[in-house]
Amino acid sequence: MTDALGATSLGMVSSEIASVIRHKVLTEGLPIRDVARQLRLSRNTIRRYARTSPKSASAHASPAVQGQGANCAGTRENDRRQIALHRFQIIEPLLAPHLTPAGRASLMTETIRNMSRPRDKGAPAPVSRRTIQRWLRRYVEADGNRLEALEPTLRTDFTKSRTLSGDALTLAVRVRKSIPHMTVIELLQHIERPELDRITRKATARALVQRERERTPHERARIGHWHISIGNKDRTTLHEWRASNDKRLWQRAVTILENKTLSMEEIAEKIEKPLSRIQTWTREFLRHGLPGIQLPGKRGPRPSTEQQKKRLIQLLHERPAAYDINRASWSCAALALAYQRRFKEPIGTRTVGRMVRTSGYSIRKARKVLSSPDPDYREKVELLLSTLQNLKPGELFFFVDELGPLRVKKYGGRALVRKNEPLTYPQVQAHRGVITMTGALSATANQVTWFYGHAKDTFAMIDLMELLFNQHFTATKLYVTWDAASWHRSTMLVDWLDKFNAETRVAGEGPTIHLVPLPTSSQFLDVLEAVFSGMKRAVVHHSDYPGVPDMKIAISRHFRERNAHFQKNPRRAGKKIWDLDFFDDYDNIRSGNYREW
Repeated sequence: MTDALGATSLGMVSSEIASVIRHKVLTEGLPIRDVARQLRLSRNTIRRYARTSPKSASAHASPAVQGQGANCAGTRENDRRQIALHRFQIIEPLLAPHLTPAGRASLMTETIRNMSRPRDKGAPAPVSRRTIQRWLRRYVEADGNRLEALEPTLRTDFTKSRTLSGDALTLAVRVRKSIPHMTVIELLQHIERPELDRITRKATARALVQRERERTPHERARIGHWHISIGNKDRTTLHEWRASNDKRLWQRAVTILENKTLSMEEIAEKIEKPLSRIQTWTREFLRHGLPGIQLPGKRGPRPSTEQQKKRLIQLLHERPAAYDINRASWSCAALALAYQRRFKEPIGTRTVGRMVRTSGYSIRKARKVLSSPDPDYREKVELLLSTLQNLKPGELFFFVDELGPLRVKKYGGRALVRKNEPLTYPQVQAHRGVITMTGALSATANQVTWFYGHAKDTFAMIDLMELLFNQHFTATKLYVTWDAASWHRSTMLVDWLDKFNAETRVAGEGPTIHLVPLPTSSQFLDVLEAVFSGMKRAVVHHSDYPGVPDMKIAISRHFRERNAHFQKNPRRAGKKIWDLDFFDDYDNIRSGNYREW
């Protein structure tokens, strides 16, 4: 019995299969394991026939294998179909329509890496990136049955030995020195023919050389001879390349400039490059001129750094969605991708980041600020500023606000601790009481008046008005400003204040109290907010008071020490709120950080 490829039960193969084995192992250099898998033979059989000469192999061939050509052809057809299916399994993930070029390249790299790992016995051999790209191209460009395009192409001389005799190969190499425009393969097609013996081969070679010598210059140019002509502009550029410090440019320049004075073999020896590379550069120069031999990445003039910066700034003022990028804001990677799509030039992410920084741009996080929707915003701010900045002797201005309810519990905050020592506090905990307080800050004296209450309501405001009236009984007017809380503009408070001022005028002593309300959602204009914030950072954050009285004692002590400090070091309350020029544009104070006022 024999198998599909002509192997007998005794391990004998036909002379044709033996030639195939020797060609694949000795000429193509394929591993014995891969050849055994392709021909469906054992590795011992492949190893034995690879070591034997053609005569000894034919002597061992079985006479029964001569009539199995049809069976071998059928088996080869099945093998070709299996190979095509295997190739399709490799390229199938790469055919997904949603893949981008970068995603397809990344997936191809991962596929090659997986195939290069240690394989089990009988697993397919790994393939190169170029091979996968060739399969993809053949599959996409095929008409009709695309799977057939992945089948390996049958050799026309299958089962025939392609081993070259040493004499013919040596003769072809010697003849090529006289006929450089012909390759060794083309010369062997004339010299290595079955009907020619050794003497006839030499005569054929001499005839080829003689025919080449008898060609006219016009005929040599017409058949694509290697001699080339160089224009003045290209010659100037080539001389610049030759004088440069870049060895790659020097090699290309010598190849073209020395074309008529040196042979290709001498040029290859001089620039230390293979003869095939010399022929490639010469052929590209004949076809495309100087651009055909430029260095990779230097096909055209690169844009200047300033030009790249201008382009990036132009992209920054556009939206990423305009370049099919699903982002709401720019990143360096998104800018690099948009730059490549817009200007058809590659640019690195680090280069983008460096140019953006040197252009004065940086990535910042947007800060949430308070903004006022009050329709009478301008009028209220004008009243506030004119009142504050035009105070007369005997007139006082107070910022009023409430704090609380403030729970008595353990608070988190910033503290000095040992390195690597955790600083924690419980998220859920039972409080030990609640504190609510009302305060007023004098804009001119920078003194705080405060008291503790049970709620933030109209009665607390009335108590504060009476407290300020008694503390500053000698003043003529007291201006009070506060936010737009509901109890600040209640009817009960307005009626009480009108009655109180009427009684004061009748009595003829004590200051009258006037309200200067802040616009809606404009707490940042109330300087007392900053004072309360500083107090909380000092005595509330990172605290753990045992009860309400202890926290009240700490808060009261803080305000007493603060008042004593500003009595010794007088200074007005607030900073920018006293700057006249800053408020020329009222949009500047529609929002902001209250700690700066």
